[in-house]
Amino acid sequence: MDIGIAVFAYWRSEHLKQVLDALKASKPERPKKLYIFQDGLKGKEHREEWLQTTNLIESIDWCQVEFVQALVNQGLANSIVKGVTHVLEQNDGVVVLEDDCVPMPGFLSYMRKGLEKYRTCERVFHIGGYGNPAFMNLIHRDIYFRRGVDSWGWATWKDRWSTFDYKKDYFTLLQTDRQLALEAALWSGLDIQNWIIGSMNGKTDTWATQWALNIMEHNGMCMLPRQSLVMNVGFDGTGTNCAVTNEFETEYYKDEVVSWEFPEEIEITDEVIYSYVKSGRGSDTALKELYRKGLFTKDSLLDDTWKKEQKKALVYGVGEGFIKREAVINKKYQIEAFIDKNRVGTYAGIDIIKPSELLRFTGKENDIIITLQDQRECQKIADSLIELYGVDRERIIFSYEEYKNICVLS
Repeated sequence: MDIGIAVFAYWRSEHLKQVLDALKASKPERPKKLYIFQDGLKGKEHREEWLQTTNLIESIDWCQVEFVQALVNQGLANSIVKGVTHVLEQNDGVVVLEDDCVPMPGFLSYMRKGLEKYRTCERVFHIGGYGNPAFMNLIHRDIYFRRGVDSWGWATWKDRWSTFDYKKDYFTLLQTDRQLALEAALWSGLDIQNWIIGSMNGKTDTWATQWALNIMEHNGMCMLPRQSLVMNVGFDGTGTNCAVTNEFETEYYKDEVVSWEFPEEIEITDEVIYSYVKSGRGSDTALKELYRKGLFTKDSLLDDTWKKEQKKALVYGVGEGFIKREAVINKKYQIEAFIDKNRVGTYAGIDIIKPSELLRFTGKENDIIITLQDQRECQKIADSLIELYGVDRERIIFSYEEYKNICVLS
């Protein structure tokens, strides 16, 4: 199997040097060839460091290099998509590293063996190298499968990449495809929707969000290690989408791993789904919807309140206020719909309606939980619901940041 190793860079020569040094030291998997893509210069303030990065790439003498330098600045997403496509025109598979993703000694061996193992298994779309600390200790397998992707050191195959249309209208698709919206929420909460909106308005430069949605749309999955084989050194404020943080510090496989036990059974287990949601990365609402649909069967993992008939609620506001209270709200209520002026479609497969559509829920059995993070804003919305739509005061519940639990309006 022909596997191309692609490295993407722009202007961070010190970061790139760490990546290249780690690849050079990889034994017995030292690359014979690298495809290195450097994006074009964006601004003159980057020129000196950009030239140093070019010089570093051109000084590589320990392997063959195909160096592709863009004439103009394309941005991260376009660079990745074009570069991966180029490598897969010449190879059966590709391993991808960005200039801040330093591979551990066993990284290339893990990627090669994974690509070979699942070459004909069309449900496996993506092999990730990063072990996320948020749920690492909740997973009891060295290698497992899930739906969402991690893009810090990854691999895929030519045939699976050929299904990907980076320019597809995923925003509309998330509004109209309930199952896709459910999967997106399950594996990312609001993050995927927010990234897609940011990509549309030019605030974010992402390809991985679209790639993740493509995988979900094709009922694919991603293979990941419990501990990490990649160290991201880009959380110093220099990255395109990475702020200064230590949130993603994790545990690493620091030694060359001679053998990997790749699962024969290709499945996303209920334990992995539950662990991911409970780590705070996924959505309790989506997990409950899976349970209601009979698609999550491990009853013993779930809160007993989910198994009983719950009071119904409408949730006002699909934003950070709701995300902070999502687990609490789901423990007490069955969410029938969301109310939001700015969002459309569904969240976790549940309808998002406008305030004017409240007449669809005229009965008094539904509480209305306002999840804005400011108490005065909650009060303002409550007053408008009472005045404009005749909502009974006793049906309105506040859930704002200062409160640890949801509280009845007084």
